[in-house]
Amino acid sequence: MNSPFKTTLLQLRQDMIQASDVPNFDLQGISDAEIYAVEAQLGFNMPQVYRDFLNVFGHVDNERQSDFWEHFCLAPAIITHVEYVIKLTKEESDLDVEFPDNALIVKNELDGGWYGWVLCDGAENPLLHGYDYEKGKMVKPSVYLSDPKAKQLEAFGYHLSDLLLWLLKNYLNGIKLTTRIRPLERLGWLVVNPLSEAELKQALTDIANDLSAYDNSVHQTFLVDALLRRTKTYDKSSELGMVISDILSRLALEQNAYSSVDQHSLDCALRFIKS
Repeated sequence: MNSPFKTTLLQLRQDMIQASDVPNFDLQGISDAEIYAVEAQLGFNMPQVYRDFLNVFGHVDNERQSDFWEHFCLAPAIITHVEYVIKLTKEESDLDVEFPDNALIVKNELDGGWYGWVLCDGAENPLLHGYDYEKGKMVKPSVYLSDPKAKQLEAFGYHLSDLLLWLLKNYLNGIKLTTRIRPLERLGWLVVNPLSEAELKQALTDIANDLSAYDNSVHQTFLVDALLRRTKTYDKSSELGMVISDILSRLALEQNAYSSVDQHSLDCALRFIKS
């Protein structure tokens, strides 16, 4: 049976996948066997909270989806991250800094210039610690309450689970925002950019496949106008002309988009559809 924390992670992953409009978007975890192998190399057991995180989100291939994942310690790079940060501090000869033997780096380069790490001492959800590589010293997250670079830390309670959930929820919100904006980006390409025929075909196909995203009169008006501009180049018998006609017809029949379009544009659109 999953812990409440892991159940939350699984739901977040599902929400991310459903919110994304990227084809074949997926996020992967690693198996218990892979986690045990990492722990064998580390020489200690990781906190249960981080095990749960790795089960759901811990595969290094996730970095292909977004650079967001590059700053996590994902398998099998966990060992590399730990060794790198510890080596980095030892090479700074003027710093009197040493990581405990059971330290686990869980997040690289957090805002404010520090690494997040925890002690693997048997606690399921340990307190979060930090190493400030700009100041060259260990810090407790509470120190950052007075640091304007890290006011974000006031948003969570300084345990490992709080950090992970805060970051993942921000990532989910970013996916949702990007998904809302992308249809408008496509519309911008259609109106402004000098697209090649292949690029135009891809843009029109994307619009046709996601027509419900243009769900208000302003967006629909701009879309109709942008399509009509293209009808001056492509007649209805051409491949692109047929795609344009299909979109114009669907807008007219399914979304009543022309209610806010000026009469001249309406006449042009209807003539093109019926030609």
